[in-house]
Amino acid sequence: MSTDSTNYAAKHESLGKSVQRELQKTQSQLRQVVRKMQSKYNINNKARVAEISLLRQMQSQFSRKYVNKNLGNSNTLAQQGSYTKKDGTTAQAGDLLLAADNLHSRLTDKMLSISHVRENTISPFVLGCLKQITINAYHYLK
Repeated sequence: MSTDSTNYAAKHESLGKSVQRELQKTQSQLRQVVRKMQSKYNINNKARVAEISLLRQMQSQFSRKYVNKNLGNSNTLAQQGSYTKKDGTTAQAGDLLLAADNLHSRLTDKMLSISHVRENTISPFVLGCLKQITINAYHYLK
């Protein structure tokens, strides 16, 4: 019984030391990244490095809500949202559901919905480009 508890304690201590080593390694890598950013952008203040990192994260922020608002001209505003530009300002964006055509720009995980008739009349090249643009936009905003 005492040998089992001794083995358990030894394993626990060994695991704790390996976790500490990994933590120290990660902290060291983080310090190196901060130093590289400071030298690359000629920055002496660590708070400024954090601000630059935050601005980079804000570049891809996009928020939207489903409104499904009838615009009165047979079209529907499906989504309304805003996004943050690189300079930190925000802008408005929206996606329309057009009554005349099912083809629309909804940045969701769904592919472009195209009716069977439209699928046969649109050239395969254009169809492929539209699908790729939608996929790229979805992954960029994800």
